[in-house]
Amino acid sequence: MKHLLLIGFLCTWTIPASADEFYELVGYKCDRANDQIVVTYRGAFNERGREMADHKGPNEWDPWSLVGPGKVENRLGELTTIKKSCKLSDGQYVVEIGPAPGNMNYEGECGAFMSAWTAILKDSKVIGRYQFEQDCTDLNPVITKIVVRARSSEPELTRVQAADFYK
Repeated sequence: MKHLLLIGFLCTWTIPASADEFYELVGYKCDRANDQIVVTYRGAFNERGREMADHKGPNEWDPWSLVGPGKVENRLGELTTIKKSCKLSDGQYVVEIGPAPGNMNYEGECGAFMSAWTAILKDSKVIGRYQFEQDCTDLNPVITKIVVRARSSEPELTRVQAADFYK
């Protein structure tokens, strides 16, 4: 009888499971000393991700923090856009950063997916608009850094394979 109770107990006893959690930060730096603007997108899993998020700078944002609560069940709310200005030697720049949800219905396809986008303007003209990742099914490279140098014709993009970004 004791064996049956022990077997019954072992069959119902569960070990708590934990899921991997991925953290992302999108950041901006007006680097006047080097006459450039740097926009970054980085991510990490679990402890490394928490550490990254806990030590984020004043000009870094979790893309989810730029999404307000939805007024309708299962829907994301208002999307916030960050706007930063930077004067470089060749003109005035504005960098816009915003969230890029996979789906405004967070229970729909790609609903738990969040990326970010940036638009870079010089003297009120858009010189580049980029989404760091396209969607939850996209295996294209992820943009991790955008550098805008004064007097340069185009921003410099750094990309990594999605598999490397999600290591």
